[in-house]
Amino acid sequence: MFAQILQDELSRRKRRRPSYSLRAFARDLAIQHGTLSQLLAGARRHARLFGWTVDDRNALGYRQLKTIASATRARQARRPRIGSAMPRPLLLGAALLASACSRPMSDADYARFAGEAVERLKAKQAWLEPRIDGYEHFDWNQGSRQLVFSSPDRNPVVAEVDFVGDVSARSNTWLWAWDNPSVEEVTKAASRRVRDLGRARRIPRLTLATWPATEADGWEMAAIAADVLRAQAAYRTKEDDGGATFMVLHDLRPAPAGFTVDHSGHE
Repeated sequence: MFAQILQDELSRRKRRRPSYSLRAFARDLAIQHGTLSQLLAGARRHARLFGWTVDDRNALGYRQLKTIASATRARQARRPRIGSAMPRPLLLGAALLASACSRPMSDADYARFAGEAVERLKAKQAWLEPRIDGYEHFDWNQGSRQLVFSSPDRNPVVAEVDFVGDVSARSNTWLWAWDNPSVEEVTKAASRRVRDLGRARRIPRLTLATWPATEADGWEMAAIAADVLRAQAAYRTKEDDGGATFMVLHDLRPAPAGFTVDHSGHE
């Protein structure tokens, strides 16, 4: 039954957009492509789908999900209960139905969620500041994912970075790294984990590629990303046009002996 509902939903989407693929369907449901293939084939009757994404455009139909929940409850009523654990079919139906009926995170809940992340980032920045204070230069390289702080008379320090996004001074908008074609894949891949959290918890600011923003919003996104990616701290670079690029840092350390600093630009 569940495989048929999935297949019907995939067919509906392909009718609306012929180029829509099975991989795109798996991405929208936030599960692995192979897992979805097994579910459609009936090889996996039940799955742990609490992380599935449901939004207004990509949700499975409410009536279909309600049917799943009703059917699993009826099945449970006919089946002896073993222990106190809820059977997986009922768990699946209930989880999907709850997800379909959930609303986007409220403004009050988001303010609390983001505020707590910002407070944690303040502590991380307090840890970072004395370790980079006084360095005259910073240089980052997308290909190596490295951010280097250096001065002629001091040993450089190096960190691995993940780009989070940037605030444009021209358009006053935020753009997530995962949607920025000028950011290399190796440097922006981790930012998709922040988007995944936004999908799971229905947070528009984490799932919309771009939206009106100030630099304060950029720090807020960096704070959330630092939490999700378990980063040591965040860093902001100012651009020539007044904009700002935000990244999070991992493994800040002294550069090894013989390390050469490349000042060729922020590439």
